[in-house]
Amino acid sequence: MNIFEKNSEKKLKLVVRNLPHNLTEEKFKKLIKPFHSQIKYFHYSPGSKRVIETFSKTITYFPSFSHIKFKKHEDLLNFASFMNQQVFIDPSGNKKKAIVVYSLNQLTPFRRQKDKLEGTYKTSSKYKAFLKTLKQKEEVELPSTEHLIEKQKELEKKKKEQREELTPLLRSIKSSNKIAETHIKQLNRGYQRRPPRSQRNRKRK
Repeated sequence: MNIFEKNSEKKLKLVVRNLPHNLTEEKFKKLIKPFHSQIKYFHYSPGSKRVIETFSKTITYFPSFSHIKFKKHEDLLNFASFMNQQVFIDPSGNKKKAIVVYSLNQLTPFRRQKDKLEGTYKTSSKYKAFLKTLKQKEEVELPSTEHLIEKQKELEKKKKEQREELTPLLRSIKSSNKIAETHIKQLNRGYQRRPPRSQRNRKRK
C-alpha cells in the first residue's frame, strides 16, 4: 500500500477514519478481535448526529474514528491491509469505506493513575471533625432582636458621653477662648462709645 512507506518502520500508531457514526466501540472491537493481542494502545471516539439550523434544518453526521498503536510494525501492516477500504453500511443504507492512515502524533497518551483516596472523603477523620464543627455552630443560640437593640443603645450612649467629656487640655482651651471673647467684646464696646476725633478737637477749642 502506497500510504505506508518502507522507511516508516518506527511508526506504530494508526488512525482509522470514516467509520459510521452509529458504530459502537463494542462492535468495532469485535471486528478487530484477531488483532487484540498485537495492540499496545487503543482509543475509540464514537461519532454523532447533529441538527444544524440555518434557513432549514440540516442533519449532519460526524463519523467515528479510532487510534490504535501496535507492538510491531509488521502487525500494523497486517491490520492496515485488513481494515483499509473496509466497507460499512450506515442506517440510511449508504456505503462508507474505512480509511487507515498513520497518526500524526505517534506518542501514547499518559494514563493517569487512579487516586487511592478518591471517593473516601466520607470516611475521613478530618471530614467528620468538620461536620461536628458545623453542628456546633448550628446549636449556638443567636441573640434576640431586643438584646441587639439594647446593645446598640448602650454603644450610642457611650459615644455621646465620650463626645461630651472634655480633657483638661480642652477645658483650658475652652476657658481661654471664653476670656478672649469677653475681652474682645469689651474693647468693641469701648471703641463704639468713644466720640470721633473731630468732635474731640472741637471740645478742646
